[in-house]
Amino acid sequence: YNLGGKMEFLKNSLKKSIEITLFLIKVTVPISLVIKVLSDFGLIKIIAGFFSPVMKIVGLSGELGIVWITAMLTNIYGGIITLFNFSNTINFSVKEITIVATMILIAHSLFPETRILMEVGAKGKKIVGLRIISAIVIGFIMNIIYSSLGIYNEIAKFKFVPKNTDNSYLGFFISQSKNYLNVFIIIFALLVFMEILKKVGLISLINKMLRPLLKPLGIGENAITINLVSLTMGISYGAALFFEEIKSGKITKQELTNSIYLMSLCHALIEDTLLMLSLGAKISGIILIRIIFTYIFIYGFNNYMKRKSELIAQNN
Repeated sequence: YNLGGKMEFLKNSLKKSIEITLFLIKVTVPISLVIKVLSDFGLIKIIAGFFSPVMKIVGLSGELGIVWITAMLTNIYGGIITLFNFSNTINFSVKEITIVATMILIAHSLFPETRILMEVGAKGKKIVGLRIISAIVIGFIMNIIYSSLGIYNEIAKFKFVPKNTDNSYLGFFISQSKNYLNVFIIIFALLVFMEILKKVGLISLINKMLRPLLKPLGIGENAITINLVSLTMGISYGAALFFEEIKSGKITKQELTNSIYLMSLCHALIEDTLLMLSLGAKISGIILIRIIFTYIFIYGFNNYMKRKSELIAQNN
């Protein structure tokens, strides 16, 4: 990069950060305002109670259920804004933050991301069901592990999130403005950091390390590179590359299905992970358990489909 290139990149990153933040404001301000009104009238506990039965399975409160639902209906940042709103009045443990962060990473932005995957051949209902059920299962597993070990019970502290001591609506809007400013800073920092990782070759190195792990999942050479892109960069990038490969006929139907499931459960490992680390979530959940669960699921699914195909071939 020369100086002009650096300035252009910073300008583009700033523009993209503003666009994402404005989108968030448009989508999540109404949600935040509704939560504020419901809270003032004591109705938030009733709504949280509606989510409690499911969230109890994973050791979380109904309020964190609302956080997760928001992330699924909007995106990760929408979930974070909702989490910030609750953190003004509720103390969450590191265990709770790690579990909900991992569940969000598996199931978020369901409408746009499912639509993208449908364009490359995915069945929408299957993808949504897979992501939601997988998030609950992995949350359940994490809760058992962390509770058994008695770890991460300390109170999570969001150092960069201002606490709202003014309960008026003016105070609410001031607090929201500060929250969005914090999210804007996080987005901008992530965009810059991701570009640095690309330039120093770290993303390429990670891709090389991941390559041998994909072959046992029934993902051939033609699909490996695309899956590496989605794993490190996200669904949109991976799906875009799949369009051309599908037309060429180099990827089998089973490879495509395996790839779609892999992209659904585990994508944008670097960016999304850094985002959740900023909330205090632990690597053991947002990286290790998530990857292990995804790997076992895809490996098992691929072997099941292989055996099924072999039986069909034998019967014919």
